[in-house]
Amino acid sequence: MTSDNRLRIGHLGGPPVGTHTPVAVLLHGFTQNIHCWGPFAADLGEHFSVIGIDLPGHGDSSADEVSFETGTELVHEALQSIDAPIDLIVGYSMGGRMALRLQIEHPHLANGLVLIGATAGIDDATLRQIRIDADYKLADRVDQLGPEQFLDFWLNLSLFAALEEEQQFRDERLRHWGSGVSQTLRFRGTGNMESLWHRLSEVTVPTLVIAGEHDRKFAEIGTKLVAGIGERSELRIIEGSSHACQLQHPHETAAAITDWFPS
Repeated sequence: MTSDNRLRIGHLGGPPVGTHTPVAVLLHGFTQNIHCWGPFAADLGEHFSVIGIDLPGHGDSSADEVSFETGTELVHEALQSIDAPIDLIVGYSMGGRMALRLQIEHPHLANGLVLIGATAGIDDATLRQIRIDADYKLADRVDQLGPEQFLDFWLNLSLFAALEEEQQFRDERLRHWGSGVSQTLRFRGTGNMESLWHRLSEVTVPTLVIAGEHDRKFAEIGTKLVAGIGERSELRIIEGSSHACQLQHPHETAAAITDWFPS
């Protein structure tokens, strides 16, 4: 475990970086880590050198109490160690929010952006405070229940209930739980981030937005993201999938990305 806010970065699939293969960087969701990409990363590895990062408070990264914005900058610092151009940043849910901010703040960082089940934040101040309060209560629940019981609760939510046991990566989450999962909710939740809806026009690279067919909330958000980013973006719906498309339907989700890239 690091103690100086550095983030763990690792190779997940495909040829090593520097072999003239396009580079894809994966940013995971809440309670996950670089060990939770499974067949999705393997499929992308047929086309990319695949790199993953343990985001703040998760896996073998520290930076437990940094803000969402500072955490995003730590990801940017970690990516500077990649000795090759980054062709694609793929972010899921929490990682998608960070990927979106990364691309806005550092427009030359990558040549393409993929957002899976992601949002640009919450504009309304009242709704944002409601979300902050809810995330603080959820963080207290993490601390009270502990990793195993909280993960049982989390994976039984409607967003994830359709995942088969092998798609949950439960053991991988628990073995690499991280020191700041609850602090992620207190410091880097959706309510705590600066809303990026008004900045979507600053996304200047081709962008693919992905949502599950049965994830109606994020399918609607995906439509709004594409409308805000404009003609350089498009929405793909993964049939039969809920929120975690890359886990529930990894081959179809990876194929959607590789078919789109570098259009």
